[in-house]
Order: sequence, then structure tokens, then C-alpha cells
Amino acid sequence: MNDNDSGQSIVSIVVEKYQHELFTYCRKRLPNYHDAEDICQEVFAILYEKWDLVKDYDYLSTWLKKTANNRIMKFLHKNRNWKLLDVSVEDLLIMAPSVEDSSLCEIKSLVNEKEWNSIREHYGYGRTYKEMAAKEKISVDAISMRFHRIKLKIAKHYNIKMSKKDQGSEEEVLT
Repeated sequence: MNDNDSGQSIVSIVVEKYQHELFTYCRKRLPNYHDAEDICQEVFAILYEKWDLVKDYDYLSTWLKKTANNRIMKFLHKNRNWKLLDVSVEDLLIMAPSVEDSSLCEIKSLVNEKEWNSIREHYGYGRTYKEMAAKEKISVDAISMRFHRIKLKIAKHYNIKMSKKDQGSEEEVLT
């Protein structure tokens, strides 16, 4: 078996494991069953192409969702249909650092520079609250409160009801 066959069989296992979860995730955000199905196929095709670049398999589900979010935003932008069906503040924050040409750039205008850098550090680079607090020489509670304020601003702007997930601590969000 050559490397390509090995990569293909690994990706097949990943598809089998995450297909339902990813489809459900996409379907909640898109108005059409077939569009959600197409986005899932695109995401798994990207995974196959970039399999060698995937470094941390523990966060594969997160990588799949971030990639799906990027594809969904491109799809909605292309179709001029900006209605996200079931989006949370947490979803918007996850997407914000990686989507440059979308309405999510608006988030940057809603927050101050320190808050934007915190969004990029946590959601873009995967830094924990503890790592961020140590770097800034402040308490973890101060970082947690900063994110709570950010989420409140975004929820108010986008008229999103805060879910328990959005209100929870970093540990609750990551589990």
C-alpha cells in the first residue's frame, strides 16, 4: 500500500466517524439540505488534500467545523444570502479570526484592540485563558470577564440570544 492509499483509508475512517456530526453542524446553518451536503463533501475533500498538514488530531472535529464555517460563509456570500439559521456567539467568534472578506469583519469594529487580539489569540491560535492571562500578567478571571463582555457586545449587535454555551467558562465550552 502506498502513502496515497494509506492517507485515503485514514480519511475514509475520519469521514465515517465525523460525517453525521459535520452534516448536522452544516445543516443547522444552511437553509437547504443539499447545500449542507455539498459543504460537507467540500470539507472532506479539503481534508484529503491537506491531510499531511493536519498536525493535531485531537482537534480534528474543531478543524472540520472551522473549515465548514469558512465554506459556509463563502457560500452565503456568493449567494448573497447572509441568514445563518442557528448561529451562536461562540460560532461567530470561532469564525472571526479566519474569515477576512465577510460581514464577520464587523466584529472587529465592535470590540477594542485588546479584545480583538484576545479573540485572535484564543480562537485563531488556540491559546487557553490561562496562557493568555500569564502572557498579560493578569488573572484568568480577568480574561474570562473580557470574553464575557465580548460575547455580550456581539450578542447585542447581532441580536442573538446568549446560550448556556456562550455564557459558560472556557472549560465548559471546550468539553
